[in-house]
Amino acid sequence: MASTALRRSAMLSATLLMAVLIANPANSEPEDPVALITQWEHDAAAADVSRDVPFFQKNLSDDWTDGTDNGKFQSKKDLVSDLADKTHFTMLNETLSDIKVRVYGDTAVATYSETDDAVINGERSSITMITTDTFVKMDGRWKEVAEHSSAVPQ
Repeated sequence: MASTALRRSAMLSATLLMAVLIANPANSEPEDPVALITQWEHDAAAADVSRDVPFFQKNLSDDWTDGTDNGKFQSKKDLVSDLADKTHFTMLNETLSDIKVRVYGDTAVATYSETDDAVINGERSSITMITTDTFVKMDGRWKEVAEHSSAVPQ
């Protein structure tokens, strides 16, 4: 009888151990914040072009701000409004280059060059900017909390 209880206990322990290993394998790679944020930047550029409002609602902090190349600040609410209004703003193409990500614990900074081709208030506009984005890891996810862009002189 003792050996049956011992076998059951051993089987239960082995089953629990397998469940833990499957749920969180010891040999799994830790997430690479540089790769995640680099991909985030490319996904955000695609979301600008496709007007993917849910992407920005999910991935920007509620108090996100953008210091734009026109010298004004834009809030998350402003960005969502711009994306929803096709008569005011349409991003035709957005190309990123030279992305560099620096990570400091739960904070990261991404810098890159960006070339945009857009229609703003009915007029075609093309601009190249340098941009700095600041990210904070919140509840296990990287969210952008601030952005700033400066136009590169033509």
